[in-house]
Amino acid sequence: MHLRIVRTRYKVLYIVVGLGLELFLGFAVLSHWPIFVRALVGQVFVYGFYLIAVRSFRSSKEAVEPPRPWWRVTGGVASGFVLAGLHLLFAAMNVLDFIGISPGEAPARSGSPYAVADAVSWALLAAAYVNSSVRLHRWLIQHPERTREVVTTSAPIKGLE
Repeated sequence: MHLRIVRTRYKVLYIVVGLGLELFLGFAVLSHWPIFVRALVGQVFVYGFYLIAVRSFRSSKEAVEPPRPWWRVTGGVASGFVLAGLHLLFAAMNVLDFIGISPGEAPARSGSPYAVADAVSWALLAAAYVNSSVRLHRWLIQHPERTREVVTTSAPIKGLE
């Protein structure tokens, strides 16, 4: 059995829980560890979080049972481009933080190599979203009949609705 998350509210719940776990991990568990270890564990956590999400989240037009192609990380073309733009914004904020321009009161990591590492991570995730959208667009052109499929999900579990 594979975890498939189709409904938006459960996707939002997954993201909120993941952000909460990341904050807990950063502030409560790793706060006294060396910065390198915190950065490394943080990156592993974030990439694991993303990997589970892109394999589990499905759109209402996407088949639930079969695994996704390796390159597909969103349910639709437009959502991939929107998420890519958001991740590029995060990358730019880290670059600005690195050079000492910060929207906050004082630059938190001016000159820190970890700001650059975060910027590269965000840019790589943006590239994955762009790649997914471009390839999905090409695939939908080749298979126009697949754009109108609507997947029916199983009945909700009693007590969760």
